[in-house]
Amino acid sequence: MADTETNSKLTEAIVDYRMGHQNLDRGAADLAEIAGLEPAVAKALLRATIRQNVVDIRGYKLKPGPLAKGQTKREPR
Repeated sequence: MADTETNSKLTEAIVDYRMGHQNLDRGAADLAEIAGLEPAVAKALLRATIRQNVVDIRGYKLKPGPLAKGQTKREPR
């Protein structure tokens, strides 16, 4: 079984790509280095992930908090 540090690195590499912090080539290179995959396989894996998968990959979802008293809709921060 893989250690916790490797698992967290893999998770962060996938999330960084899907959130737009890395392009496909750089994300695939990082993933290939961490997991020992071929670059083509890493690219295919990153392309196969979708936004719904990334939300659940970290084990939590970002949910909006309650509205403040007197607030009728959510305002951007």
